[in-house]
Amino acid sequence: MSNKTQKEENKRRGCGCLGCLGIIILIVVLLASCFNGDKNTTKKETETTVTKQENKATTQPSSEKENKAMETKTKDEKKTYSVSDLQTAFPVNMPFNDYINKNKEMNVDHPVDISLGKGNVGKVLQATDGLVVVCVDGVKVFDVKTFATMDEVKQFEKDSIAKTKTTSATAPDTKQNNTNVHYKSCDEARKAGAAPIKAGEPGYAKHLDRDGDGIACDKK
Repeated sequence: MSNKTQKEENKRRGCGCLGCLGIIILIVVLLASCFNGDKNTTKKETETTVTKQENKATTQPSSEKENKAMETKTKDEKKTYSVSDLQTAFPVNMPFNDYINKNKEMNVDHPVDISLGKGNVGKVLQATDGLVVVCVDGVKVFDVKTFATMDEVKQFEKDSIAKTKTTSATAPDTKQNNTNVHYKSCDEARKAGAAPIKAGEPGYAKHLDRDGDGIACDKK
C-alpha cells in the first residue's frame, strides 16, 4: 500500500472517530436536557402543591371565622312581635323567673329598663306597633303597660317615681298621728275599742299598764 493510500485511510478513520464522538456528545446533551426538564417539572409541581396547601390553610380559617360571625349575627338578631303578641306572652302575675326564661326564648328587642320606684323595674320591650312595659317586682309581673313612643315611657317612669315618693312622704304622718293617740283611762280606751293595748301600739301608756306586763287595760 502506497503512502497516499495510507493517508487517505487514516483520514477516513479520523473522520469516523469524530463522528462517533459527536454522536456521543449529542446523546449526553439530550440526556442532560431530559434530566433538567424532569427536575424543573418536579420543582414546579412541588411549588404548585405547596401554594395550594398554603391557600387552603389561609382559606379554611377565614371560612371558619365567617361561619362564626354568621352564627353570632343570627344569635344577636332580635325577633319582632306585635304589642298583642307581647301582652299574651307576658301576662300579669307571671312569675319573674318565667318572664326571664320566656324573654330569652323569644329574643325580644329590649332597649332599656326604667325605674318604677320601691325597687320595681319596668322592662321596656320593642314591638312592631309600639312599646310594651312589663312591670316586675322581682317576684312576678304585677302590671303591663303599652305606649306609642319612648317619650310616653319616660313620662310613665317619672309619674311612677313621683307617686312612690308621695306615698312614702305621707306614711310617716299617719304613723305619727297614730302614736299621738292618748287615753286618760282604760274606760276611755275600752269605749274606743282599743283595749287591750300592747306596748308599742298607738294609745299605750304606762299609767294604763298598772301591772307593768306590757299590756295596758287588759284587766277590769
